[in-house]
Amino acid sequence: MGRRVQETATRAYRQSSARKRPGGDMSLVLFDVLYVGGKSVMREPWRDRRKRLEDLIESHQLPRIAVIPVTEDAPTLYETWVGMGGEGIVLKDPASLYRPGERSSAWLKLKPKLTLYVIVTGGSAERIAWGDWGEAVMLELEYAHPRTGERTPIRQAVRIVRQEPFELNVGARASVVCWGVLPSEMLRHPLFLAWQ
Repeated sequence: MGRRVQETATRAYRQSSARKRPGGDMSLVLFDVLYVGGKSVMREPWRDRRKRLEDLIESHQLPRIAVIPVTEDAPTLYETWVGMGGEGIVLKDPASLYRPGERSSAWLKLKPKLTLYVIVTGGSAERIAWGDWGEAVMLELEYAHPRTGERTPIRQAVRIVRQEPFELNVGARASVVCWGVLPSEMLRHPLFLAWQ
């Protein structure tokens, strides 16, 4: 089963990552279906929606359209997908219903947390809103890319702990935690941890 999971994940990842290449073919990778024939299927268990999705794709044989792999072997899928640069995986209770706008313990997102040591090369200590639940500061950073080791300069908002003091220290080393590095080399949801 592990080899099949790796092959399926590799194929889906390659299809989804083609958009990053100039002139690359676009692909659509699907993971759920919410309406079929104009009728909502959100109140059906996930296992039934998944079967509907697979049947729809199989019956139409559409080029460059894939269904995200599903397996009981979550560790292999996680290692394969994240190892290729994927964001993470979602563990789903097969009996779960789709509830728009609601978080549920029936779906668990597993994303890698990556701690990076960065050099702060500029920015501002002025706080900016980060959604409904946080604050951030705009920083210019340089970090060693985890896959290539190359020094990578970026400018982006970095979350900080609400109502805790933050002073900008240009030229200093700091640690940040994030959910990985995006193809643009920006950090996914970075959080400032501490000055080093």
